[in-house]
Amino acid sequence: MPSQRAAPSVTAMPRQPKRSGGFETFVSAPTALGTGGTSASASDRTSLGELLRAARAARGLSQMELSLRIGVSQRHLRFLEVNRSRPSRGMLLTILDELKPPQSIRNATLIAAGFAPEALAVRAGTPLFGLMQNMLDAHDPLPAVVFDAHWYAQSLSVGGRRLCQLLMPRARSWATQSGGLDMIDAVADPAGFLAMAREPERAAAILLAQFWTEAWARPALFGRVKACDEELRARYGRLDDSPRDAGTPHIRLCFDTPIGVLRFSCFQSIPGLPQDISTMSHRIELWYPEDQPTRAALDRLAKADDTAPTGLATSRTAHAIRHR
Repeated sequence: MPSQRAAPSVTAMPRQPKRSGGFETFVSAPTALGTGGTSASASDRTSLGELLRAARAARGLSQMELSLRIGVSQRHLRFLEVNRSRPSRGMLLTILDELKPPQSIRNATLIAAGFAPEALAVRAGTPLFGLMQNMLDAHDPLPAVVFDAHWYAQSLSVGGRRLCQLLMPRARSWATQSGGLDMIDAVADPAGFLAMAREPERAAAILLAQFWTEAWARPALFGRVKACDEELRARYGRLDDSPRDAGTPHIRLCFDTPIGVLRFSCFQSIPGLPQDISTMSHRIELWYPEDQPTRAALDRLAKADDTAPTGLATSRTAHAIRHR
């Protein structure tokens, strides 16, 4: 008979106190899982099986109760929790839908099983949308935008809306089915984002390279990116050589506007824990002035805008500042 191997000893580390009914039970040190004298690997022991068991315990359910709710055998659940079996994505989602862990724990569990995470929900009323809106408000009077994976703007800071109306007051891109600014079409539009850009060919090459890079991972973007590509090449000619790596979340832009030359550094970021990031994640883009004249012009624009009638603010403000 094959010799039995003794399970390696594991020194238990103290757990933080549990709170009834909460997911603080996840804040614990890894524990040894395994049966029959066989120990799970360290990576398994601290990931999938542990996460499933902790999620079930946080809901106050036994294996039998959970198995009856989702229609699988208790034996199969037990094998999942000690890492002797691996669930399909469908099975894992069924379990998680029943246990309802926080989204970040749900994504950590999906990743531990080898599956892609789900994007955090960003819509009016969700905590993440509120957080991103607070970031926009705090960034004012500087421009900022929250946009989704389809490159539709979901929310603009007040400074962002001022700048968009200054740079492209007649852009066709404002009217979209999603209700937000179509940022891809705004780049393609002759009256859009690049209309006042200094070195528009350079900016077009950079943005187009990023659009294509994302389209290869998200085919739903392909048609709109292709249309943008055709418009930009018809206008500017060759745009094959982007002066930066397409994955760089930073771009420098300069515009010749009615209120003077505006220079910006723009940064894209995705809020959330690492396991919550996916190709469907919302992003926030923050714009920072690169020099004092740009900052001063934005401050003047904001000050004049505060005194202008609603709906007439941007056009009247630009005229007033231009003639000072």
